[in-house]
Amino acid sequence: MQTSENDPSFVGLVHAQCGAAHCKILPDGSSPNDYEYLEVNPLFEKLTGLKDVVGKRVSEVVPGIRERDGELLENLIGVAATGEPKSFELYVQFCKQWLSFSAYSPRPGHFISTFQSTTDQHLAAELAHSEQQIRSVLSAMGEGLIVHDQDGTIINCNPAAERILGLTRSQLEGRTPMDPSWRAIRDDGTPFPASELPAMVTLRTGQPLTSVIMGVRRPDDSLAWLSVTSRPLRHSPEAAPYAVVATFSDITALREAKKDLAELSAQLTFVLDGSTDGFFDWEIPTDRVVHSASWAAMLGYSLEELQPSSSEWKQRIHPDDRNRVLAATEAVLRGEKQVFDCEYRIRHKEGHWLWVRSKAKVAQRDAGGAAIRFAGVVGNISQRKLSELLLLSSLDQNVKLVNELHASLEHVRTLTGLLPICMYCKRVRAGENYWQEVADYISAHSDLLFSHGLCPECRNQVQAKPAGNQPLSK
Repeated sequence: MQTSENDPSFVGLVHAQCGAAHCKILPDGSSPNDYEYLEVNPLFEKLTGLKDVVGKRVSEVVPGIRERDGELLENLIGVAATGEPKSFELYVQFCKQWLSFSAYSPRPGHFISTFQSTTDQHLAAELAHSEQQIRSVLSAMGEGLIVHDQDGTIINCNPAAERILGLTRSQLEGRTPMDPSWRAIRDDGTPFPASELPAMVTLRTGQPLTSVIMGVRRPDDSLAWLSVTSRPLRHSPEAAPYAVVATFSDITALREAKKDLAELSAQLTFVLDGSTDGFFDWEIPTDRVVHSASWAAMLGYSLEELQPSSSEWKQRIHPDDRNRVLAATEAVLRGEKQVFDCEYRIRHKEGHWLWVRSKAKVAQRDAGGAAIRFAGVVGNISQRKLSELLLLSSLDQNVKLVNELHASLEHVRTLTGLLPICMYCKRVRAGENYWQEVADYISAHSDLLFSHGLCPECRNQVQAKPAGNQPLSK
């Protein structure tokens, strides 16, 4: 121990199980902000790493202490200046430790401080806090997590692993990948050898594995499909793994959904390929268009002959229809209309024009509302259009006939003059050529032929009268 201006109360601190220092404050201007070491004990040097400090200012021993550890100076100088004892704990920058201080003033302007390291306690508390955080994170994880030791034995797991695998922690811990009860299978349904499971491969090779698909049997015999990733734990980059962390997601529902989607897609393809209607799916950002085989066949092409772009469709639209059809398309893409529904002409491979009806809508938009996918169907309506044209032509002919009939009736109405009819027998009287006028007019406006002869009544009358004076009619 080095001494200068020894204080009797410090003698008992020489062999204390803590660091101790006796100091006096040094005025610097209007207020003290520095102090000189008068006495220190052996543990002072061990705890702080400072040597040969007696007789020196703290600012000399620890340059920059005012800036880095100003709170420490303020507390110790405050004890010497006020005479009030004080206990406090600080992280001291110059010695990189947490220290717990107790200081008192043996006489005015002096302080004796004892201190001990609390770094281990802080590290333990921080470690406990970190462990709690890790446990919280592991508990909140949707993915299962299992830790295998260097022999492959499970030594830890999280709640998600218990839920996904249908096993409790106590059932999992101590189990190894070699356990046959896993009944693991590969993606194709064949057995998955235990030695080739992700954790065992990573332990053996030190290499991580990512997204390995495997199925395992739960205790209730249901099959859980997993996507597994394994990572080695090492004490140093060159060291062999001392453990492996395996994380896995339950993809059972996703796998079933993909299977259902594949079946639905196959059914839809079957329906579309067997239908006379065509199908298209336009991915707008890349301008990639998927056509159905029936769409290509409608135009007289094989699917391979069509370019997978929107220009393939646009350039085939009849020039008289193109602007109208493209304007309707843009209106749907901008969201002004919900459905695209247009009838237009499109060029066949052989050069003639087909009438088609296309119905489509935006199948997907991005976060900003811009159209990403535009899909729909196209049907050949050429036969319907032909029938409509024939019907219109027939209607035109009928209208012409009706007009001609009206004209004929007008001619009938233009027949003028008096037609003498007998009030008694209701017959047209002979004379002044009336009958001939009627016969001539009707013959001119119809295909009717007139026959001239006597009716039975008139014949009897003619036969009963003397010859030479027989009237033609009453």
